[in-house]
Formats: sequence, structure tokens, C-alpha cells
Amino acid sequence: MASSPVIKDNLRCRDIGHHWEEVVMSTRRDPEWGRRRELYCGYCGTIRLELINYYGEVGSRSYLYDDDYKTVSKVPRKEARAKRAYRRRRRGKE
Repeated sequence: MASSPVIKDNLRCRDIGHHWEEVVMSTRRDPEWGRRRELYCGYCGTIRLELINYYGEVGSRSYLYDDDYKTVSKVPRKEARAKRAYRRRRRGKE
């Protein structure tokens, strides 16, 4: 059974990490002590929210995951890497 494109992208993120892009998704005001930063992964749709103080330190960080990614995130990284490597070899990619 072939895996869906969403699962393939989720396995990529689980294997080698997210591809973050800075975006503005919220109209919420920044806290008095720092700035809000919102990052979006174009591969799996994960959103990372950070609050950064004036010294560049991250005061808090949270993640919003798609339900499909929550399922894939339970796969050990080693297994995700093996699945992606085997699929690429079988299809003749990279």
C-alpha cells in the first residue's frame, strides 16, 4: 500500500527535521518583555510559537501539530529514516 503525500512529508520531518519559515499568523500583541515569533513547517504543517526576550533568549516555546504528524511522531527517528531510505532506493530517487 502506497503512503499518502502527507505521511511522506511527515516522515521527512521526523527523519531530518522541519523546514521552518517565519510567518505572521496571529494578531496578538507582543508581551512587554519581548517579541512573539511564529514559524511554520511547509512540509508537515507544524507551527512553532516562541516568545523571545530582548537578549535573544527564548522565554517559551510551544508546538501545534497536525493529527497526522502526531501519529508519525510516535515512529522512532531510526525507523522513519529507514522507511524513507528504502522508498528512495526502490523508486531510484537520490
